[in-house]
Amino acid sequence: MQKSIFLRAFLLPLVFWLPSKISAQTVDSRNSISIEVDYENNFDKDSLVLLLENKLYKSTDDMHHKTIPGTRTAQGTLQFLTKIEDSCGYLTIAKIVPEEKKKEYELMPVLNRYFWEKGDLVKIKITFPNSNNPEVPEFTFSGHGSDKYKARNSLFNMYLQLAPLVRLSKKDADTSIVFPNPNDIKKADSLLLVYSAMSRNSLNILKADLTFRGGYTRVISVINSKLNRIKRQELLREFEKVYPDFENITISKEVLASSLNFPRFYIDYLFARTLLRSGEKDLTNRHTGKKNPTEVFQTIIQEPNTPLRDQLLAAFFLENVSDNNISQQYAKALSLVQDKKCKNAIIELKSRYLGAALPRYSFLDEKNRNIKLSDFKGKVVLIDLWFSGCGGCAVLYKETMSKIEDQFYKHPGLAILSINVDKKISIWQQAISTGLYTSPDKAINLTTGPSGMRHPIVQDFALSGMPCLILINKAGNVEYFNTSNIREAKELSKVINGLL
Repeated sequence: MQKSIFLRAFLLPLVFWLPSKISAQTVDSRNSISIEVDYENNFDKDSLVLLLENKLYKSTDDMHHKTIPGTRTAQGTLQFLTKIEDSCGYLTIAKIVPEEKKKEYELMPVLNRYFWEKGDLVKIKITFPNSNNPEVPEFTFSGHGSDKYKARNSLFNMYLQLAPLVRLSKKDADTSIVFPNPNDIKKADSLLLVYSAMSRNSLNILKADLTFRGGYTRVISVINSKLNRIKRQELLREFEKVYPDFENITISKEVLASSLNFPRFYIDYLFARTLLRSGEKDLTNRHTGKKNPTEVFQTIIQEPNTPLRDQLLAAFFLENVSDNNISQQYAKALSLVQDKKCKNAIIELKSRYLGAALPRYSFLDEKNRNIKLSDFKGKVVLIDLWFSGCGGCAVLYKETMSKIEDQFYKHPGLAILSINVDKKISIWQQAISTGLYTSPDKAINLTTGPSGMRHPIVQDFALSGMPCLILINKAGNVEYFNTSNIREAKELSKVINGLL
């Protein structure tokens, strides 16, 4: 289980793109979007910015979303006017968090991840009418292109309620999925048609985004969890009765390729299927089964629709879920991908995760001394990033890291670095004493200190959850970055021995 870093989506360097002063008269509306915001809270108005998101990247990424400041109009509203290259995309309106209130993020979303199209001239009125929840905004949309914003705003909660619901239980056998009534789904789909000014492209992309979010992803994450194999199999079969076969899905593949949510959902779905298939090979063990990145990769490259295949390949590498075939997979993907943004993303990921040098990062040890990764030059280094209270971190330690510690802690050629990302030293120290996440004497226990999740190693790699394992070779370069093959004790032991 991973802990999502809430709202790190908006941890962006506040080095704003400051264009020369432009006006609606000097920008061709056919190649731009204009978002005018009437924000009820005048005190915060100047702190609002517009984020144009690169949909390939998770909301936790801090390097790939463009931040655009607004211009105050004579009417007191804020106008965000910018030229754009793409025909459509996603935007967020956020406010800058004051320095004294910053935690793990720089920006707080006000209007979150709305679909836009080239030529939009939209006015948004943001009010806070609920005295019981004064920080919860309400939105009113008008202007050219506003129907898709209205539809997203009014139908979001309806589709959320129509998503499959997982009922978890302490006993695997009692865990179940509750599926929505098909007639209710048809009713929600018909309500989309009320917004007649939407383009068909907007309607279909909005439907895909509303469908493949929240509940669907939650179901797949549960199927991918520590449930026993038989229960996983039962839940996946139930899910596939409702979720149509990929080849027969009614939404076009071109639309799915443009969707924010579908590629990530489908990657998780493919992994769930490989996990179950691998478990079926050993019917004597109810808990066998592991994800097979190579099988998922092979399925993706056989996808005949090029735009969708390119998006899925980018999503595959962005999830960083590969195995010891990752080098060959990068090479194959780069020979196939045609979309420029997808190819650039894969090239960047390859340079980031394969062979990258990590000498500049430093941490604090239990005596408050500064420890640099470069201090371990010439050794193989295994890094385990974790936080207190993380269930997945405890499981990884019990099933993998504790075994590696027992096997290698006396080996002079290997440094095992257990790095905690809690901000409070006292929480870290207490967690060490529990023995749930690390050993007091078989690992080198370090912390990111007061910076917590804002430490450069977390920010630079846009880590969206823990645990995270990084294996560095003797030259100081990344050998494997949180890939599935180093999460299993037997395979990790084999890889470490090969590097020593």
